[in-house]
Amino acid sequence: MKILSIETSCDDTGVSILEAKGGVKSPSFRVLANNLNSQVNIHIPYGGVYPVLAKREHAKNLPIVLEASLKQAKLTHDNKPVAPIRGREGSQRPSASNGIDAIAVTYGPGLEMCLWEGITFAKDLAKKWKVPLIPTNHMEGHILSVFGKDKGTFKIQKLQTPTLALLISGGHTQLVLMKKPARLNPARPILSGWSRSGGWMDYEIIGETLDDAVGEAFDKVARMLDLPYPGGPQISKLAESVREKENKVFRGRNFSAEKFTQSSGRRLAESPQNLFSFSLTKQQAGLLRERSIAQAGEPSIANFQQKIMRAESAQKSSLLLPRPMLRSKNFDFSFSGLKTAVLYLIRDLGGIKNISEETKSKIALEFENAAMECLVYKTAKAIETYKVKTLIVAGGVSANKYLKSEMKKITKHKVKLLFPTKELSGDNSIMIGIAGYLNYVKLARRGGNKKGVNNLKATGGLRL
Repeated sequence: MKILSIETSCDDTGVSILEAKGGVKSPSFRVLANNLNSQVNIHIPYGGVYPVLAKREHAKNLPIVLEASLKQAKLTHDNKPVAPIRGREGSQRPSASNGIDAIAVTYGPGLEMCLWEGITFAKDLAKKWKVPLIPTNHMEGHILSVFGKDKGTFKIQKLQTPTLALLISGGHTQLVLMKKPARLNPARPILSGWSRSGGWMDYEIIGETLDDAVGEAFDKVARMLDLPYPGGPQISKLAESVREKENKVFRGRNFSAEKFTQSSGRRLAESPQNLFSFSLTKQQAGLLRERSIAQAGEPSIANFQQKIMRAESAQKSSLLLPRPMLRSKNFDFSFSGLKTAVLYLIRDLGGIKNISEETKSKIALEFENAAMECLVYKTAKAIETYKVKTLIVAGGVSANKYLKSEMKKITKHKVKLLFPTKELSGDNSIMIGIAGYLNYVKLARRGGNKKGVNNLKATGGLRL
């Protein structure tokens, strides 16, 4: 079957057409068309996404992106583009389907005014073309993005469970546990059946941010450092430049997490310098020793990796930032305090105008180290607690180079690690098409979702 998918949850207008087959047991896809219009340049002057402007751009771009996708997929009548009809606000929309079997559209989470543009557009097409409309959860799309490609063919691998997903973006930071595929619950309405009881998998959010998402924190800290939007890649670029420079001097031993034992934890607690061939300042060594003593009774991959990351961070920067909620007994995150700590640090250094480019880069490095340590440590603890066999890391922040290297260290050969391609790490309509197809196949046994189309609403706070 051919599925047209639409994504408008934030500031990217995406329309894709996928040819899907195989059902839930052996799903495979071929990308017939994939087009994405980014609004980044429009929002740069505002230092972030301006919702009203994003909504307006979606309304303007959706018909254009759709037409481009239909042409790319060669879904035309007699090799001519489908005839357009007038839409709202004077926009034009194709009036006939040539082979599209269903439409998948993001209905949450995201910016509601942006979601509404995609939903209204999809409703009009579904009604005109007389095809089913599939409401799709944006976060489920991110989970499935690790299997996709922006062109060509791909298949959905069978996952070993329990599976853990770390979803990290400008709007979300969540640890999602998947123990087994979900079963349909006939008692639930079709429109609400896309979550735990009716989605592709059985989802349980075991941890999430209590305030800012990690991607949001990156953007806000970037503004403090007078860096252009989007801030995440800018901070990472500065941080990586410092790492590359310091790595020429830094000579640390290559320890294996499997060899970490109770005794090695105590040795690090007694003298951090004994385990590393660099020397720390008295203040850094004291801080590391104090925290290591508290952790010596918990020998684990998570604690070992944290010590490595902390020691490297202490060596490479004299600017130390907090790691919020690192020692909480749950898997939740908090990045608001870390962001505020950067604000006070810049203030204490005399303000951004009085900070050298070198110091700015070191602040970027320490901020990234602190944020990534929180993500890596909590993920590693969740892997150990739930005996996870597969780890999925997805969302815009998953493209971070340093995060990838640290996640590889905690998973090694014991846990299968999956990242999306760079092209599919951010918001895209390919992932919506994948999730839409899998849920459509499940719900097809119940006669589709015709009743749900009229009730479909944008749900900004939608959860898995």
